[in-house]
Amino acid sequence: MVKTDKWGKSNNCVNVNNSAYQYVLESKTIDTVILVALAQNMELWGVGNLPPTSTLEQKFQVLKALLDRDIDDLKSHGKKVILTYDMPTSPIMPNSCIQRPLKDTACTVTESQLVDWHPFVDLFENAYGNRSDICIFHQSNVLVMDGKLVMFDRSGRFLMRDDHHLSLYGSKLMAKKLLRSGCLQTD
Repeated sequence: MVKTDKWGKSNNCVNVNNSAYQYVLESKTIDTVILVALAQNMELWGVGNLPPTSTLEQKFQVLKALLDRDIDDLKSHGKKVILTYDMPTSPIMPNSCIQRPLKDTACTVTESQLVDWHPFVDLFENAYGNRSDICIFHQSNVLVMDGKLVMFDRSGRFLMRDDHHLSLYGSKLMAKKLLRSGCLQTD
């Protein structure tokens, strides 16, 4: 997790994540770790010693070096690493798509309208898509179909609870996909 200058003083996410990371690293019973990379607003970041005016590719290289360090560290502690980086971020909230009288519910979000989708996912895919020492788990093929974001299934059950988090139902579907993906197979 990269702390940005837009975070409030009370935001403790970095410390919580660091504590969780150390616990996972030292645990003898945890053998598989899922790293989720969400690079929201990366073009606005001042990462590492780079100025905020650096190019997106330069910022990504700093982020990649940090992620590579964590992957190597986890692997050196005997952990299998699963990396996912393609969770789509919607420009609208799913609950705004609920059918209501006298309300226009045009809730089609195209792939090009997804927040932080391209070129961010492409950068990750180019950097990690062909690595054989980690497992890449793609979430987007559950949530993006035919070039559009899928926020709920055919029966109306929501897959997402907000702009980038899965609902409980969506989490169950994603867990089933993860089990079928082969990422959790043991040697």
